[in-house]
Amino acid sequence: MARISLPRMFYWDHLERDLPTPEMVQSNKAHIIVDDADPALKDLLEDAEYYASDAMDQLPAGLKASAKATVRAIRKVTGL
Repeated sequence: MARISLPRMFYWDHLERDLPTPEMVQSNKAHIIVDDADPALKDLLEDAEYYASDAMDQLPAGLKASAKATVRAIRKVTGL
């Protein structure tokens, strides 16, 4: 299993909306660490892709940037 370092902002936004969220393995001030084998990772990726899309231009810039960084981090490790 590989670990994925995700930005905190989008992770917490996703979790607070009561969506399936990967379990936090570790955290620090900037990132949440999750396992790439967590079954909820796909839900997080799909949600991040939607938030990062042009359809969500009304989002605060920081949240949209965090969603884009989440997509990059997951794809870098998993190749999804």
